[in-house]
Amino acid sequence: MSTPDRLLQLIMQLQRERSIARGRKRLLNYMRTCSQASYVALFALEPEEHLLMLLAFNGEAPTDASARVPAGGSFERLIQQNATGGAVDLTQLLDANVEERSWCWPEGEMRIQPVRLSPTRNGLIIYGFQTRRKVPFSDEQELEMRLCNTLLPMYLQQTRPVRPKTRPGSIPLEEPEERVELTEEQKQAVERERERIARDIHDGPAQNITLALLRIEYLQRTIKKAEDLPEHPLLLTGAEELEKVHALLQECVEELRHTVYSPQPTSLEQKNIAVALENLIGDFRSMNPEVQVSFVWQVTGLQDKMPAAVQVPVYRFIQEALNNVSKHAQASRVTVSMRIARGSLIVEVRDNGRGISPETLQKLNEEQPGERPFGLQTMRERIENAGGHFEILSQVGEGTIVRARFPVRGIAAGVSNLTEREQDVLRLVVDGLSNRAIAERLSISIDTVKSHIHHIIQKMQVRDRTQAAVLAMRYGWL
Repeated sequence: MSTPDRLLQLIMQLQRERSIARGRKRLLNYMRTCSQASYVALFALEPEEHLLMLLAFNGEAPTDASARVPAGGSFERLIQQNATGGAVDLTQLLDANVEERSWCWPEGEMRIQPVRLSPTRNGLIIYGFQTRRKVPFSDEQELEMRLCNTLLPMYLQQTRPVRPKTRPGSIPLEEPEERVELTEEQKQAVERERERIARDIHDGPAQNITLALLRIEYLQRTIKKAEDLPEHPLLLTGAEELEKVHALLQECVEELRHTVYSPQPTSLEQKNIAVALENLIGDFRSMNPEVQVSFVWQVTGLQDKMPAAVQVPVYRFIQEALNNVSKHAQASRVTVSMRIARGSLIVEVRDNGRGISPETLQKLNEEQPGERPFGLQTMRERIENAGGHFEILSQVGEGTIVRARFPVRGIAAGVSNLTEREQDVLRLVVDGLSNRAIAERLSISIDTVKSHIHHIIQKMQVRDRTQAAVLAMRYGWL
């Protein structure tokens, strides 16, 4: 199995894990296997305690390995420098303390990699080897290790410091599975976060890996056509494609790192949604030159008013739909459109491909999530969480339409045209205060509060104060 295939398989397996601890265990085991290390250990720097604490571990460590390493030595220096320590042995750890040296066998070496665990917390990952490596890591191993180093911080919720138990006889040991008693509310929060991580991995990095695999397949076909013609232009095209694949996988690494800290795609953070969609569709055109693609944007001005809570599901919806067209539709023409109609923002991806059978279409539209593929399920969930509606229309031989509808009243208006005092009133409405309580809080009369609420309802084009509050909370306007 090729490296991209293994990585894609790993990501899909992690998506299916319903336990953070088991996901972390699977990932650590993969890291140890791909690097051929004896162990993999993750430390977090705790400045207030002046310690590095062991958070996660897999494999077989030296007998006297310490789970608490005093700061101020080689490990902290590498973290502060934010530089890869590379392969080091005991003779190179000149400023190492006793606890740091306890992680290296006398004839072995360590590969040390600093890593950000959160925006305010740093740490490092250690790959330990009982003997010195005779050959450097391959490019494929480097890629796998970088991706895994980026994924690991996602699986640290409820992680407590661990103590690796070792014993004579070279018995492989693993981090003990944690047992944390959670309240029902905490369980629901963990489940929501797990689902967010799964969606973001599927919609971002996994899509890029899939795109890289498609580029590799295209490259293989290109080289096969030109293998007997050394100077043929197709070979130059193949070299260009290799560069694109390399850049795409680098982008995948960065997006995985970004996913740890932000639920919003990097393309939307750097550009408005219109430009981000133009780039997304441009990428689709470059990978599917035989497909005629049209982008119909009939919502001029909306790109600067659309909240992130709507931008993200719209972007991910179009991304997943185009990916499905590329993989399944066998289409020659695709149209992506956005328009306002009947009080809704309507987003469509329409193709003229082979279509979907009635039986399959019924399963895709079933209310039971288990009947739908993961990509379609996350697409539907994102849209419905933003207050939208999702549907698929298709006939065999006549193509497919995937459509999302979002209420446009709040999207177009937002709270940008509310006065400062009206925004103060709306915040208190969101907090659940009555008109009398709002009047007391703001030192104004009840009639003045009623007047402000009347103006809020008019400007936001909603039915009542409750709908205004719901829209403000859903789209994060206040």
